Amino acid sequence: MNRSSKGSSLSVSRLSCWMVLLVMAACAPENEPAPQTKSTLLSRTWEVQSAESAYDRISYQFYEKGRSDNDTDLSSLRLVFRSDGTYTMQDISDTIDGTWQFAGEADNLLLDGKNHFTVLSLSETGFSFWFLTESTSLNGTSISVKTIYNLIPVH
Repeated sequence: MNRSSKGSSLSVSRLSCWMVLLVMAACAPENEPAPQTKSTLLSRTWEVQSAESAYDRISYQFYEKGRSDNDTDLSSLRLVFRSDGTYTMQDISDTIDGTWQFAGEADNLLLDGKNHFTVLSLSETGFSFWFLTESTSLNGTSISVKTIYNLIPVH
């Protein structure tokens, strides 16, 4: 009888372990959703939050959303990136349509296969990028100007 009691105790113990495991599995958080791809994050309508240009040691913010003394009015500029690889850039007076794609490690954005932008950050709440342009200084020398745009989703 002692042996039967041990076997019964062992079965109850195993059953208890299985019950605890089942309860823990049922209470475990569901699988986290897969992180969004950069293409998915980019595919939305964006507006400019701020923009600045820099060369040498000089930095100049020429636009900030809501500021009344901006040198350039970018308040109506919208960039619409679609998941099919097309985009529309529009403001009050002009609309440009084209194609976009990520290149390299997805930190390079190409518009129309040629215009190169370096992605600084991309999330559901913001998109920052920069690009270089060549310009001429007042004394006639060639300078590279780095322009940085910080965008936010249009709500």
